[in-house]
Amino acid sequence: MYSLILKDLLLQKKFFIFAFFYIPIMILFFGEWGDVAAITAMVYIMVQTACAYDDKNRGDVLLNSLPLRRGWIVGERYLSTAVFFIIILIIYGLSYAILSLLPLPVVPVKMDENKLIGSFFSVLLLTMFYYPVYFKFGYMKSRLVNLIIFFMIFGGSIWLASMEEEIEGFIDVLVRVFGIGNQLAIGLILLTFIIFLVITSFVLSLAFYRQRDF
Repeated sequence: MYSLILKDLLLQKKFFIFAFFYIPIMILFFGEWGDVAAITAMVYIMVQTACAYDDKNRGDVLLNSLPLRRGWIVGERYLSTAVFFIIILIIYGLSYAILSLLPLPVVPVKMDENKLIGSFFSVLLLTMFYYPVYFKFGYMKSRLVNLIIFFMIFGGSIWLASMEEEIEGFIDVLVRVFGIGNQLAIGLILLTFIIFLVITSFVLSLAFYRQRDF
């Protein structure tokens, strides 16, 4: 599995250079949430590019001719997403550090904990919904569905933001019933949601991938 992740990284090494130009531009010129948008976009583009390379080079045919379990192939995609996210965060940190030292008319906004969580969840939602579609139909056929997913995620984010009172009420119920603090209640909700989403996405992806013929 390590070799598969390394393959995806080596295929996209030129993309890292592009990220060092794209992320500073987003930080400086796209407002307070430019860093979140940059990180989310970069990771998602890396995911799409890795899938596109495999489709172009018929990587699935090659991988399935090797003594590899399909669970490993599917799992590699999920692990590679985490690796992409960490790498883009490092590039963001370096970009921000450099920009902070330069005498620029625009002061870069530093990423805080809420933005980091927002970036993580944006990437999580996009990729966890995308992978089952990708493993079901392949890269080319999933492009239209991918576009629909993209707009649904952002539409859903706006809908969730409008339900702030309902979410706070649910958190208050957890606090009263279990006698825990607000932060712990929120953490439990997020952790439960993450585990459920990742497991559901992986199980669907693996089931779809096992049904495909190469």
